[in-house]
Amino acid sequence: MRCRLPELVSRLEQPVYFIAGAEDPVMNPKYVRHLASFHPMFHQDSEMVMEIPDCGHLSMLEHPDLVESEIRRILANY
Repeated sequence: MRCRLPELVSRLEQPVYFIAGAEDPVMNPKYVRHLASFHPMFHQDSEMVMEIPDCGHLSMLEHPDLVESEIRRILANY
């Protein structure tokens, strides 16, 4: 399934935002940015990828306040 992620992301028409843990051993932030680059809006919105410092794979458990703040910031724009 992971090898199909770029294809799936490239088909999405709605805005998509990625939250990556800087120390994520499963989805390295470099790969998250690469994956995000397949989205049609990637080059229009430089804030599609947010990287949380000192964070692993479970950002919503490790830094719930930062994740909540980021989601609220994104939603405020809509």
